Amino acid sequence: MHEEFNALTKQHTWYLVPKPEGVNVIRCMWLFRHKYRNTGDLQRYKAPLVANGKSQQVGIYCDETFSLVVKSATIRTVLSIAMASSDGLRDRILSQLNAEFSMTCLGKLSYFLAISLQRTPNGMFLCQKKYVEDIIQRANMRHCKPVATSVDTNSKLGASDGSLVADPTLY
Repeated sequence: MHEEFNALTKQHTWYLVPKPEGVNVIRCMWLFRHKYRNTGDLQRYKAPLVANGKSQQVGIYCDETFSLVVKSATIRTVLSIAMASSDGLRDRILSQLNAEFSMTCLGKLSYFLAISLQRTPNGMFLCQKKYVEDIIQRANMRHCKPVATSVDTNSKLGASDGSLVADPTLY
């Protein structure tokens, strides 16, 4: 928790101001959880600070909340760093990024945003099997029987408007 608090302070995520009268204060809370390696071993403890939605009022301050959304450019950057052809290139990229952002190098990327990453001779293989298994476990559906679901793999996006073009007689 102290590490997270210090990181948020160092990044100037907020600054303290006196509470104006008549203003609804949106409280925050620490969420304590564990971060595991892809082997299942405990890697470290995490304690992100999040807004407590129960203290919000519908229609008030809702446009001022922060939501963690990763931009596709960020994902491409992280995957590019992971696939850098040499350690020297990766180190140069990380040192340039570290000049702007506080970062910790945790070694070679193997799991990112619930996506498992495996390097292959042709590039990388991305898989969300563990993520799906975690969802099934949380929903208490681990012992449910699987059911085949037909999928039309020949469907194409339309050229002009992006709508799905499919032959309904295939179903």
